[in-house]
Amino acid sequence: MTYPPQPEPFAEALAEAAQTAAMAYRLMMTINDAVRRATQRRLTGKEEELGEDAAKMTPGWSAGQLRGVIGDNVLAVLMDGADWPLMARQPVGVQQAGVDLGVFLP
Repeated sequence: MTYPPQPEPFAEALAEAAQTAAMAYRLMMTINDAVRRATQRRLTGKEEELGEDAAKMTPGWSAGQLRGVIGDNVLAVLMDGADWPLMARQPVGVQQAGVDLGVFLP
């Protein structure tokens, strides 16, 4: 009887770390979006959606901006998720608000 090859422990641990980092990124972006909306409500009395230019830039623009800021393996996990188009809009909103992603994300 032959058994299928087992994944290497290092590769398996790396994949788990990438998934964990992707989940942490999703959580951070969700919190960021909630803070952005609450701040808009407090300052203007209403929430503003991202402009049309933000919708046109994502998700390819976001992937390009995040490449090099977060690991490629984490970015791959994020982009494989069904929620990537929505997640891609959040860093656009953060950057449009004047936040330097290179400083904010690491």
